[in-house]
Amino acid sequence: MKRPVSKTRAPMPRLNRAAQFAPFSALTGYGEAINETGRIVEEKTVLSPDEKEILDRKLSFIEKNALNDIEICVVYFVKDEKKNGGSYKKINGIFQKIDKTENNIFLKDGVIISIDDVLTITAKEFDYPEYFLS
Repeated sequence: MKRPVSKTRAPMPRLNRAAQFAPFSALTGYGEAINETGRIVEEKTVLSPDEKEILDRKLSFIEKNALNDIEICVVYFVKDEKKNGGSYKKINGIFQKIDKTENNIFLKDGVIISIDDVLTITAKEFDYPEYFLS
């Protein structure tokens, strides 16, 4: 038998015929939901009073010596937008200033970090603790 050919309609192009066999997902978004559930977040670490004091001394030292273009490395907490918790991020930059009213650290490249989210600050100047702990 020959293949039937319509007398009133033009044949469908091959590209359009192939589209009818495209994959179909009955559960749209299910894969993304599974991936989101499996994504791990951390809890924010609460600093002890001693750790807070050391951090305050480091910030004070950095602020007093801001004209010396001190390069610092800051590890700070970034809150997750979708889940409770977040993750820690590490950034290097040149210290610019501290805004005590907003409680933020400003770096010269435009990064703003909340002091409340800071876990640690390191700088080569801190290799000699007598300079900033005295």
